[in-house]
Amino acid sequence: MGLQKPRKKPTARELAGAVIEINNRVTETRQYCNQLDKIIGLILQMNNQTEKFNKFLDKLGKKNDKKANATTDKKDLPTDTGDKRRRPKGVRKKK
Repeated sequence: MGLQKPRKKPTARELAGAVIEINNRVTETRQYCNQLDKIIGLILQMNNQTEKFNKFLDKLGKKNDKKANATTDKKDLPTDTGDKRRRPKGVRKKK
């Protein structure tokens, strides 16, 4: 068992290089997604299904909006009432 070398902190130049590399990969991924979007659009145009697909997306969007705007039951939400009888036993030990 040898001693491990302590990890050195990255320099500002190394951090900048890492940030630039991440930025390049994000840009590349964005370009790839845009290309896929164009390809899907061309396939839909080729099959004359653009209107049908747009209607499907509108219908799907409305369905997701209903889920996003749904309300929760207030009785299911945990509240901190200060009532010690409702706390689980053994979770907080007295000092």
